[in-house]
Amino acid sequence: METDQWGRGSLELIEHGLNHLKQGNDFDLRIALISIDNALEIGIKTYLTKNRRALGIERKKLKDSKKYFPQILDLFEATHQLGVMKEDLDAIEFYHSIRNNLYHEGIGITVEKRIVEAYYAIVNNLLLELFNIKKEMEDKESLDLQDTNKEYLINQFSRKINSVEALLREFLIVKLKFDGEKPFFGEMLKIAGEKKIFTENELNVLDDIRKRRNNLYHNAIVPSEAILISDINFLINTMLVLKRKYDEI
Repeated sequence: METDQWGRGSLELIEHGLNHLKQGNDFDLRIALISIDNALEIGIKTYLTKNRRALGIERKKLKDSKKYFPQILDLFEATHQLGVMKEDLDAIEFYHSIRNNLYHEGIGITVEKRIVEAYYAIVNNLLLELFNIKKEMEDKESLDLQDTNKEYLINQFSRKINSVEALLREFLIVKLKFDGEKPFFGEMLKIAGEKKIFTENELNVLDDIRKRRNNLYHNAIVPSEAILISDINFLINTMLVLKRKYDEI
């Protein structure tokens, strides 16, 4: 995996959080949530610092915003050029408030594993974009995921849907000369339907996967392992189809 060196600190923190998430007891879940949240906050601050001039951010504005999480998140929303939904940022602020309760109110607070899993998925997905991490693409039609753990499946689900979304966006902009604002996944699926990129059944499945991703991110509703495995393999196949069609045009 290749990554921007600026993102190393955030990636180490989220990996630390994932290791605690896998343990699954109350203590480890608290540590996992705090580590994941720290990875996000450092990641956003690093991204804005690295790209301050390119994003047109005044030095004093960035310095002042770094003092408080809501302000740095607002600055990120106002200046970022990535395909991040506002609903995702609302979810981040919600999960950050849970982290604050854990951090300030101490050991007596517990957190559900599904909450930590959801926060991990959304932060991991965002870090992949912030630091231009190249997602490896398996050169096969599916993965044997039966013996893997839930955390790995959630990670793969998040990575694969992000890969499909990124490639579809590139397909529409580069190959089909889409000239509107950068579209989000739901909007892109509608365009893909109009352009006959996917069959009606494929579009329906992708839209269901999109809804499951949103439920995971925003409502901490974690799909079953069987559904995650099915979705991951469908997304891998979708990537292969998109790559073939991309090369043909």
